[in-house]
Amino acid sequence: MRKINLIAAMAFSVILLSNCKKEGEKPAANINICSTKTIDFTTSKEDEGNCEKDGQITISAFGSTGFTFQLQSGAFQTSNSFKGLVAGIYSITVKDIDGCTKTKEVTINQGGTIGNNFLAVKDLLNMKCAISACHTANGAVPNIFSTDCKIVSKGTLMKVKAVDNNMGNLDSTEKAVISAWLASGGKYTN
Repeated sequence: MRKINLIAAMAFSVILLSNCKKEGEKPAANINICSTKTIDFTTSKEDEGNCEKDGQITISAFGSTGFTFQLQSGAFQTSNSFKGLVAGIYSITVKDIDGCTKTKEVTINQGGTIGNNFLAVKDLLNMKCAISACHTANGAVPNIFSTDCKIVSKGTLMKVKAVDNNMGNLDSTEKAVISAWLASGGKYTN
């Protein structure tokens, strides 16, 4: 009796297995889990200030969970914010817990309007440069204040030399122009 039950069980198993896949039939295709999702994201951005790497992109992702974020071809990170960006076009990729991704481009513009304090310093430098070599490195060309960004980067040095150490023979009004600009942040936009 045991032998008959064993034979019957084996026959039943063969019938079940043969019903699962017929000869020559391809197995069922794998389901692409990402095709069923609607991952998307929005971005907010701050443009770069002139002469400063302070552009920023912040991402809000939805349509799934467990998001990580990638800037250009860098490593994925859990933070949804990228800071210290210069003007340019950036590729942003969002990836969810299952590895499904969505990519978009975001443009960071060079921002900032030239400020009155900066303009006053620039005018002062242009005037002084016309009558002396105070704006050159050790009296040699090129002018260390030849661009707006160089003026911004040399602001502290300018104060030490021209205001504090009285180099360049500036009068008190001219020194006040430099001091006011630096007191307001010493940037292109102040």
